[in-house]
Amino acid sequence: MRTQILITLLTITSILSLFGNNSYPHNWAENTLATMSADEKIGQLFMVTAVTDPELNPKWFSNPLVCVEPWYIQDLITRYHIGGIIFLGRGSVEKQNKCINQFQQLSSVPLLIGMDYESGLGSVKDNGIRFADAMTLGATGNPEFTYKIGKEIGAQCKATGVHINFGPVVDINNNPDNPVIGFRSFGEDKENVTRHALAYIKGLQEQGILACAKHFPGHGDTAVDSHLDLPILPFDIQRLCTTELYPFQAAIKAGVRSIMTAHLYVPAIDSDKAHPISLSSDAINGLLRKKMSFNGLVITDALIMRAVSDHNAPGQLELKALLAGNDILLCPTDVPRAVARIHHALKTGELSSTELDEHVLRILQAKEWAFNHCNWNFEVSDEYKHSIDNAYCTTLKKDAFQASVTAINKIPTLQHNKPISIIQVGDPKDEDLIENLSHKFKCDVYRLSYDSTQEEIAHIATQIAPNTPVIIALFNMTRDPKTKFGISDAILDLTQKIVTNESILCIFGSPYCLKYFNKNSAALVAYQNDPIAQIVVAEIITGNYKAPGKLPVTIS
Repeated sequence: MRTQILITLLTITSILSLFGNNSYPHNWAENTLATMSADEKIGQLFMVTAVTDPELNPKWFSNPLVCVEPWYIQDLITRYHIGGIIFLGRGSVEKQNKCINQFQQLSSVPLLIGMDYESGLGSVKDNGIRFADAMTLGATGNPEFTYKIGKEIGAQCKATGVHINFGPVVDINNNPDNPVIGFRSFGEDKENVTRHALAYIKGLQEQGILACAKHFPGHGDTAVDSHLDLPILPFDIQRLCTTELYPFQAAIKAGVRSIMTAHLYVPAIDSDKAHPISLSSDAINGLLRKKMSFNGLVITDALIMRAVSDHNAPGQLELKALLAGNDILLCPTDVPRAVARIHHALKTGELSSTELDEHVLRILQAKEWAFNHCNWNFEVSDEYKHSIDNAYCTTLKKDAFQASVTAINKIPTLQHNKPISIIQVGDPKDEDLIENLSHKFKCDVYRLSYDSTQEEIAHIATQIAPNTPVIIALFNMTRDPKTKFGISDAILDLTQKIVTNESILCIFGSPYCLKYFNKNSAALVAYQNDPIAQIVVAEIITGNYKAPGKLPVTIS
């Protein structure tokens, strides 16, 4: 007993000394593993959910499958030796940094900190820049933008104490009814998706941030959200190899550090519906490890997602995911129960100590790689503020938008200083489009919501003078294809009635909504609701720029 205490103290002392100089010696992972108890090894498998701002994220504090209270996470660190934390929800970087520092100080082995910064810090935090989404970048046809943005996102991660970014999405979005991937994908063409995915991975990992290709083996051709239910990918293995798996194999060859497994039922890989990909040894140990030769970190998609949590008991779910071959159990449903089940599996031989060591070693090796690049004890500084939003980032973002905006049909040339009517549908949050157009045109602005009545919409149609150029701008659409992205039939009827040869439809959202409009309409697709996107579209309408982007998906 005294020997074990001495070893533990020596381990903690050596780790703390490493914190001081931020340099990890060769074989740190192997040496750390050799000193760990079974409890400590099991703890490393869990990356739990944390939220920094309760008032901004009430749904997380009412979720019955997860407790995000700081006291609970502190208890998981000290009692169960968890290996990592993923921060979810909106909030401020300062509060998150404070939490990271507090949690790291409690952990004898440094925690792996993860975030979903797919499009940058601003996609989830209030004080940071949000870059172009993946589909926007796919429309540029130029992976150099994606590489540079990936590198800047890596800098944001590094500056905010994050070691692993759960991106890029390498799913091929070839299903227009997909409710959960959509704009997060680089598009439907496997070559274009692969080029951009590899560029993102390269930029991110050059900054010393672990990239994570997701959602293996491909979540693009589904019409069900795995947050809510279990989607099915019904294709044969030949189709999967030539399409869905194509970018994953390329990412493996390029050295991606981690891959996230999806909650998908894929009969061609595992015919047992009780074994979706994230719980399938055939998929992970068989296909991903052996056939595709991936030796990096395998991470489940969030285990609190209903595709798996509705069909598996807490604790048993985590054990099944581990036995299937996953290394990190992301957003577990019940850590204490899961730890008990894994201990029981070790005792009965269902899980061998060798298998456990292999999982933990991969986790520690990933930490060693990350901690050799990132300072574990992040504190807010001027460097942090400069890294997350600066002039270079803004310029890079605008350049990407300029290259992405896509013209559908010939865009009419409007005469400056002449009257135009602008119908704004939805809340743009910013008035950059209208403000910039008003510098060149005499603008009459009409505002509608997606819930506007037929009477309100019809009234606007009567206000617009004949032969007046009309710009119809759609903002803040929903992401659900089943609801036509929130666009009502009345709005669609309005566009039919007032469209002229000098009308322009401006879409700040999903390009898939084009199918609901007249195919001969002139349109500018900007892909997302962003102030810089509005500025770029205004500059195209005023004649300052062309629209060079190409649709990364097919509209039918």
